[in-house]
Amino acid sequence: MKADKGNNIVILDKVDYEERMEKSIAEDGFTVLKRSPLNKMVEDARGIIKEISETFSINKFKLMISNPEVPKMYGLPKIHKPGEKMRKIVSNVNSPLVKVSKWLVDEMKLYGRFESASVLNTFDFVDKVKEISIEDDESIVSFDVEALFPSIPVDVAIESLKLHLEAKNVDESHKRVYLRAAKVCMSHNCFVFRDKFYKNKNGTSMGNPLSPLIAEAFMSKFETDLKKEGLLPRIWLRYVDDVFSVVKKNSVNEILNTINNRYNSIKFTYEEEDDNNSIPFLDVLCMKRNKRIEFEVFRKNTSTDRYITNDSFCSYQHKIAAFHSMAYRLFKINPPTNFGYHFLIYQRSQINCGRPWKKKTYTSPTTTTAS
Repeated sequence: MKADKGNNIVILDKVDYEERMEKSIAEDGFTVLKRSPLNKMVEDARGIIKEISETFSINKFKLMISNPEVPKMYGLPKIHKPGEKMRKIVSNVNSPLVKVSKWLVDEMKLYGRFESASVLNTFDFVDKVKEISIEDDESIVSFDVEALFPSIPVDVAIESLKLHLEAKNVDESHKRVYLRAAKVCMSHNCFVFRDKFYKNKNGTSMGNPLSPLIAEAFMSKFETDLKKEGLLPRIWLRYVDDVFSVVKKNSVNEILNTINNRYNSIKFTYEEEDDNNSIPFLDVLCMKRNKRIEFEVFRKNTSTDRYITNDSFCSYQHKIAAFHSMAYRLFKINPPTNFGYHFLIYQRSQINCGRPWKKKTYTSPTTTTAS
């Protein structure tokens, strides 16, 4: 099976895999159901699909699943962390409500982003951070939410969604159906593993198409409330559950206590800059230099540089997509000082995947590196 991160392959005994999963499920306190929840899921799905069809004039059969199944859980080993932890993922393929969830996500895109401190991607993050000035008594700190999806207070997230829709002046009948759909989808947070049925009464699951929207709605309210109360650090930028911040060196624990005491189920951990005044965030290494932040491409220790091989039965566009992305990131982010090193990694990745490499001369922003 694949590892949780790094594109590694893990060979795990079936009995060991099942023991790890059952232990992980028990730790999260899921409720064991006496019978399959499928009939109730189908019944509620039909009800909300009827409401959507009547309100939005949508063909109801476009939202229905012909052969519905209870979502299935599987796990991926977290080899980048100590212990025998598993990343639990719930596959919603053929779930009675999967098309309703996808429809709701697409509809919410019509009303723009939530008011929050989130960044779109690495490049958006770099653009927002590269001009900031860091004082001598300040430090770079990365905060991380532990198990965000299973810990989300769903009622708070739906209330945030309601406020967002009201701010966008959404039609009352449409708003009612949106919120009703969100509640129905979140009320059936069920799955099956090895013929046992479970229900998660709190939060949501990885694999549910609606989970990222619910997570963003909750984090939006979390951040805006703290910001209004003046409790957020002056620099606080988030990508899903990872936060980049600049804080006073003597106030890290105070900030950690503040954000951990806001909701009982939401707990943060943190990582401070190392002895080289550096800290990784997303796929870049942030380095504090002369009161400014410089950036360099960052790769985890578990990275294998394995991509689609040249002899695979995939389209040409798919084979080169990853390398185009790597080259764009390299030229846009990496400083000239380490450009040659990262370019060699880029070159080696292509050669390892069987792609022909022609000797050329590539120019970094200020230096020339021969391949």
